[in-house]
Amino acid sequence: MKLLAIGMQHHDHNAAYFDGEKLHYHKFERTKQIKHFEYENRWEIFKDVQELWNFKLDEIDDIVIDYDYATFFQNIDPEFDLTRPEVLFYRIPKKYNPFESFGIKNAWHISHH
Repeated sequence: MKLLAIGMQHHDHNAAYFDGEKLHYHKFERTKQIKHFEYENRWEIFKDVQELWNFKLDEIDDIVIDYDYATFFQNIDPEFDLTRPEVLFYRIPKKYNPFESFGIKNAWHISHH
């Protein structure tokens, strides 16, 4: 099983990748040499993680993404409600899964709070 975790909160974007054997972690401000580096969109971070760890997104079994709700998620799932208790760990419904076009069937939101 291959897992990808993307941290896209307000600053310090990062990623972790489990390739089935080893766990890898990368904080992008280290390679970008910009304090509090953040990507403008998810497509850029996906491109970089694929190059960094030499995989294709359609090889990923599950993705977990931690991002700022106000700038990312509210436009994806109109049923998403911050007052629901499961908001801290939430499976993105298939009909709103923005990663399915990459071949990733299981997508999760996790709050960094």
